[in-house]
Amino acid sequence: TLTNQFTYRVSGVLIISEITPNILGVQGNELVKVNFNSGSLNSKSTRGKLGDQTVNIDSIGEDQFSFLSPPMKPGIYEFVLLFNESEIVKSTIAIEYRLFVTSFSPQLGSIRGGTVVELNGDGFSPQCSQNEIKFGTKVCSVLKCTKQWIQCQTSDAYGTYVDFLIIRSLIKK
Repeated sequence: TLTNQFTYRVSGVLIISEITPNILGVQGNELVKVNFNSGSLNSKSTRGKLGDQTVNIDSIGEDQFSFLSPPMKPGIYEFVLLFNESEIVKSTIAIEYRLFVTSFSPQLGSIRGGTVVELNGDGFSPQCSQNEIKFGTKVCSVLKCTKQWIQCQTSDAYGTYVDFLIIRSLIKK
């Protein structure tokens, strides 16, 4: 029998339990809240890293901190908490940046332009000026938008044949 067993002391070990929201739009600038087990973090020396982007921790409570998401390309990113530039906690919860179109209508419009087109999807910027929509090389001017919906008006397409859609949210750094 073993009389002196070895055990790990887990009190004082920081564990990230939740990140909300963990699905973000590519434009960034969304408040992300991170819950962790009780512990103490020094806000002056603590920063985060999302993918290859460093984020400043805005506020730290007893069991939660927050930061503003940076603009990122669509993808799934790991969040790491840094203390004095050294990694102290690697989250097992990934943060996903999305940008995609699920549908748009109508699918036909006048070559003279002026057709109002609605796009549905996710990851658009709620600031309409940060979204750029094109049919081929022809701009569709954004009229209204949310994170999941955009309404735009087509420009004229004289002398061109347009059969595809290009959409992107502008990522401003």
